[in-house]
Amino acid sequence: MLFFINYAFNHKIITGEIMKRFTRLFLPLLLCVFFGTVFYMVSSEEAKNYPPVFLNPPSFVFPIAWTILYILIGVSIYLFDKLELSKEENDQGVILYYFDLFFNSTWTLLFFKLKLRVFSCFWLGALLLIALIRFFVMKKKNKISAYLLVPYIMWLMFALYLNIAIVLV
Repeated sequence: MLFFINYAFNHKIITGEIMKRFTRLFLPLLLCVFFGTVFYMVSSEEAKNYPPVFLNPPSFVFPIAWTILYILIGVSIYLFDKLELSKEENDQGVILYYFDLFFNSTWTLLFFKLKLRVFSCFWLGALLLIALIRFFVMKKKNKISAYLLVPYIMWLMFALYLNIAIVLV
């Protein structure tokens, strides 16, 4: 793999700007997907033993939904980052993106692996707040980038409902 990256650099297929965007935007997203997947896979058998909750989708829905959501999140931050904004304006959106990814992947660990169900409700509430702030920050600069986050925000609200329902049952 390193051979192909080196070849791409030497033949100007991958420019420094593309690599910079990749490491700044998509590498954290890929890490979040990786850790979320690992934490979920380690705990997926246990998830089948949760009490039934109204509106809980079948387990095969979650990986499909998260794949779509991560694609939307990636496209959203890419569109935002390629705007010609001041460094401060750009960094504001990108830092919120990093916080979002951190809270997102950590929730999976808190809920599934550490079994901190009540705390994970508050954590998920904080994640939802971060996503909403990110939506409004991005909406000021690029509406498309912001609206790509709407399905993610809706999914977070649904996840919060499921989290609370599991705690209360």
